[in-house]
Amino acid sequence: MRALLMAGFALVLLLAQGMAQAVDPEPPTPRRPDAPALALPGPHNVGVTTLRLTHPDQIDPLNGAETTGEPPRYDRELTVELWYPARCCPDSVTVYEDVLGSGPDNPARPLRPFRFKGAATRNAVPDERAGPAPLVILSHGYPGSRVLMSYLGEHLASHGYLVAAIDHTHSTHQDRDDFASTLFHRPRDIRFVMDELLEGRYRGERLAFADPQRTAVIGYSMGGYGALVAAGAGVAPGVANGAFVPHGAMAKLAEDSVEADARIRAVVALAPWGAPAALAAAGVANRTVDALWQPSAFAGITAPVLYVAGDVDTVSGYEGGVRWLWEQDHGGDQVKLLTYHQARHNVAPTPPPLASRPFPREFAHYAEPVWDIERLNDLNRHFITAFLARHLRDDESMEAYLRPWRNGANPAPRGFPPGTALGFTLERR
Repeated sequence: MRALLMAGFALVLLLAQGMAQAVDPEPPTPRRPDAPALALPGPHNVGVTTLRLTHPDQIDPLNGAETTGEPPRYDRELTVELWYPARCCPDSVTVYEDVLGSGPDNPARPLRPFRFKGAATRNAVPDERAGPAPLVILSHGYPGSRVLMSYLGEHLASHGYLVAAIDHTHSTHQDRDDFASTLFHRPRDIRFVMDELLEGRYRGERLAFADPQRTAVIGYSMGGYGALVAAGAGVAPGVANGAFVPHGAMAKLAEDSVEADARIRAVVALAPWGAPAALAAAGVANRTVDALWQPSAFAGITAPVLYVAGDVDTVSGYEGGVRWLWEQDHGGDQVKLLTYHQARHNVAPTPPPLASRPFPREFAHYAEPVWDIERLNDLNRHFITAFLARHLRDDESMEAYLRPWRNGANPAPRGFPPGTALGFTLERR
């Protein structure tokens, strides 16, 4: 009897350990010792809070496609993660929640919740001494989440920025739906969140020291598409006239309807989707639409742009893809292309969560076959920090970090320890 009780107790203990492993958040990834200079944390402690915003009376491209009258409308709910300089807690740890998978009722990629730790203090008192602070909008891929680039949100907040990462409804891991919603709402979500946070519609005390005239948009994949449109690159006539979205809803995002937003002083487009190679790879290019933009659309962007790409990206493409976008943008030497050699599409996410390792398709959503994602994260921190400081803070000393650089050339670019400036090329128009 005693042996039976002991065996039962051991079974309960094993089950409890298994449950703890499923629930306990994953630890933060240690920083690599070879990180370039601007990848290191800035002088500020970091706070984080979650905002719930409502964009009222929005067109619903997912319903009523068969109707010829007025399209249906709905109040669009958006969740935003906001990182900011904080007064306390330099060694604090917070917990982020996300799911593996791609939308509900998807047997190929079912939803599997996981949690991971980050370096921020939840709901900490903001440090107004960091102000007036520029605002940075983070826009994830399709699908993605507001914490997909949490490493970048925390890092920029430590350097004195307010960083707002949007959960784009119907485009997250949790609720992915038809592509039409993402195409229509993405740039509108970006501008709406800017309006809410900069023009006083959202009256949170944490935004009291935001600088309304200095904003950047950082977008990954479909977030890159949204960033470019929000910055002034209206879509091509074939897209605007309803190739992908019903009700003629895209007309307001057409090239002749979209104007540059003067508040947007810098754009970072990480593997942006929408060039000819991207549509061809997705099988949606046709006689009417072979890209989301005409080359002339990029004249509408007045802000400097940093394009970031892997040169073997099979989703957004490289030649005929992200590089094609960069070639159309004639914004002078302030338009740059950072190429990660032998990288595919995943140049922006956090490292693959431990929870993804038993599931190859989920692991591949974050991982690169050749690159260490932690190394890519460090390079993104470094170059984006330099780019934003140059254009949001007019810090001309940052030009030294952004000079053209050919992979493996000498001398090494500024900020890199000897022997570590490998695997990337930085070009400018």
